[in-house]
Amino acid sequence: MNPYFFELGKAILPHLVNDGDVQEIEDILRVAFGGERYKMILDQSMNSHDEDTTEFTRKLTEFEKQLFQAGMNDANDFLRWRERKNEVISSAKVVQIKKRKRIET
Repeated sequence: MNPYFFELGKAILPHLVNDGDVQEIEDILRVAFGGERYKMILDQSMNSHDEDTTEFTRKLTEFEKQLFQAGMNDANDFLRWRERKNEVISSAKVVQIKKRKRIET
């Protein structure tokens, strides 16, 4: 698959007027990007600690480079946590959201 397949799909979506076409392209992009290329980028980002990744990232689109960098950052955060180099561990913002009280009937 062409690495710019996803980029092209994102560029086309705003110009479509038929909701059925939009949904179909979104579904295709979701399946296509969730495949081998996505797995390869995440695998490389999580397992390339202290390695030269220039050759690998040279072939990525800008969006894929952002994804790769996010994976590298998460991998580094995990290593710091595992080696107990973090001073304070804080909970994720999602966990901090207050839940609504359930109304019992």
